[in-house]
Amino acid sequence: MIKMKLIDATHINSFGGKSIFDLIFLELKKRKIEYLYFLLDKRLKIDYIKCFPKKNYSVIDSTHFNRYFFYKKNSQRFDSIIC
Repeated sequence: MIKMKLIDATHINSFGGKSIFDLIFLELKKRKIEYLYFLLDKRLKIDYIKCFPKKNYSVIDSTHFNRYFFYKKNSQRFDSIIC
């Protein structure tokens, strides 16, 4: 099984962090990098995530509990994590 790279953006939802995330996201999309998975903050408003299959991202309430639960449940799926 090929492991994916997780991009954890659970605490990014506005201003500078969102601007940087937008640039990174669009560059990754342009380069067609495979095996990416995004963990996104529910408050993050982005329409372009829909260009990825639903199996390649999750949207959660940005709490420590939700993030912990996601990592506990899915940690074996990823070989690296970028926060």
